[in-house]
Amino acid sequence: MRQQIKPTVERLVIRPLRDLVDTTFLLITSPASVAREFASQDGHQFARAVTYFVAAFSAAVILSKVVQLVLGIETIKEVQYWSLHVAMVLCIALLAALLAFAMQSAPVNLFLKMAFLAFGACFLIGNFMLAGASLTLFGLREVGYIPDFNVDMTLVRNYEKIGELAYWECLSQQSILFDALYHGFAASNFRALRDPLDKLFYLEPIFALAASVLFTILAYFGSERRRWASGLAAGLSSA
Repeated sequence: MRQQIKPTVERLVIRPLRDLVDTTFLLITSPASVAREFASQDGHQFARAVTYFVAAFSAAVILSKVVQLVLGIETIKEVQYWSLHVAMVLCIALLAALLAFAMQSAPVNLFLKMAFLAFGACFLIGNFMLAGASLTLFGLREVGYIPDFNVDMTLVRNYEKIGELAYWECLSQQSILFDALYHGFAASNFRALRDPLDKLFYLEPIFALAASVLFTILAYFGSERRRWASGLAAGLSSA
């Protein structure tokens, strides 16, 4: 029985995790070589890029859940939050493809592959760092090194702050668009944390910027001709 379980675990868990870590490491240390490897127009490379994005995105969702549970900030609507992330990646890739088509640069699937790789890696790394920071804070709080990092709203005497929170809540209830953007951009994620711990929120836009830069680099090196046009298309779409 044990001999039958081991190969299954190796195939379904160990090997995919190893591939995920290896590809992410190469995307950070050698993006040019990864771009050239995935630039091939056969369906195998496209399937690999999609598989990597699904794996990295799934891991990011799990790590994000760890952050929410550890810090006690389960305030986001996760369907809107993650749906907006996927929609943004697709929109950026398709916009880049349209710009590249206008400049007669690279095919559509090149930008889809590079966007999946770049944003998948940054989602994974960003949430991994958030989870690590959250677990560290949790451990420090449990041993009494730092006080509780959550805001106790029953002790708040700042009526301006209370009014601001009520205003956001009202807008969220009355506007579907605002609600989607508010939760989609994680604006409510760290409001329950005391300053300066709420600054953890800024990790997300930092890694979004990093993903945009990586996407531009991958598009540049993945294109076989008119590389400057492909890089420009990726950079403009990310902007």
